[in-house]
Amino acid sequence: MNFILLFFTTSLITACSGGSGGSKLIDRIFGGSGITPILTSVQDRTIAQGDQLLLDVNNIMSGSPGTDEDMNYTCFYDREADGEVKDTLSCADLPNSTISFDARKGELLWTPGSGVLGNYEFRITGKSKDGSYDEVFVIGVRLKFNGISQYTSISGTTVTMTWTPNPQATAYQILKLNSANGQYELFKTVADPNANGTTLTGLSPNTGYTFRAHALDILGFLDNNITSRSVTTTELVRLSMSAPSGPAPAGIAVPITVQAFNADGSPQTIGGLPVSLVVTSGTSVGSFSAVTDNNNGT
Repeated sequence: MNFILLFFTTSLITACSGGSGGSKLIDRIFGGSGITPILTSVQDRTIAQGDQLLLDVNNIMSGSPGTDEDMNYTCFYDREADGEVKDTLSCADLPNSTISFDARKGELLWTPGSGVLGNYEFRITGKSKDGSYDEVFVIGVRLKFNGISQYTSISGTTVTMTWTPNPQATAYQILKLNSANGQYELFKTVADPNANGTTLTGLSPNTGYTFRAHALDILGFLDNNITSRSVTTTELVRLSMSAPSGPAPAGIAVPITVQAFNADGSPQTIGGLPVSLVVTSGTSVGSFSAVTDNNNGT
């Protein structure tokens, strides 16, 4: 009897081992665990208020992109990102939103309104006659903010940028790209929620920078815009003027020498040299000192 049972089992496994069809036959005989649905993986992500999110979940047990054949889907959400979502709040009931969920196709279409902010955890469950599968993921809703619009003023040590403010923002943060590690680092915080721009100071002359501007919401989250804008500060020029010492007789032109220097002390040639002073009557006494020009000598 033991020999007959062993022979039957061995023959059965041999007959079913060829290809996916054989694998499915074994699964059906021994409980069907291998054909339980497997849903499309959904990665956590963020979207802005007013932007439309489309997610299409399929049964990918037999391969991607999968199928919705014999499937039925449900969708629930909550506000705690703890990996568990109960059958309490239906996705179709999300407040302040335009939302639809197709239970046959597993499609979630969601446009959060201005009253939606923060993180939302979702669970889409796909069921078939062979079992069910849960896909849990988090969608973060952030303020709508487009970042830096333009640079309106550029000098040797300062840059002025503008943006379109969001009335729901509590502040704005300016991030500067660190070229050494490729990361954006906090450079300045603008506390005025109604501000439509700011001036950055303490920059180096003739240097390239890349900045981002973000809106900070009441929950402490930054918006998800990825607008980066690069700018190069102008050369910081020093102008040195000199003239012969002593009285300047009337009617005699006195040459004044003007020299320009870069920030590192190297000479630079700019327009308008030299300058001559003519005293038409009497005498003139004065002195000249170096001046700093932030706009490249213009």
